[in-house]
Amino acid sequence: MRADYVGSPHLEEFDFDTELLDDILSFMQLGKAADYQDLSTEHLLYSHSILSCVLAKFFNIIIHAGYVPSQLGISYTVPLLQCNAGCTKKLSVQDFGGISISPVLSKVLRIAYCAALVHF
Repeated sequence: MRADYVGSPHLEEFDFDTELLDDILSFMQLGKAADYQDLSTEHLLYSHSILSCVLAKFFNIIIHAGYVPSQLGISYTVPLLQCNAGCTKKLSVQDFGGISISPVLSKVLRIAYCAALVHF
């Protein structure tokens, strides 16, 4: 049954527009780690104003085609020491946790998709 599944149809009223992407970019947190291509939120926020139009078209193509480029799914993990400041024992793998750094464009797409669904 899953081999023929194509998902529910995408309605044009859910398309992304430049206003939505401008709002998302202006409210994203600054000062976060750059992704694997050294792209950060600041790059998007302080870029030319046409970027919101280009991203809207790009994200609409992704949704209509039903295909997300694999580069938007690449992330890297940064190990963080979970031990308190007074940790004096020998460190092991269990003393570390990690955070995953995702591409900033995939974050924008995720926020835009959720915002478009809530808006309508």
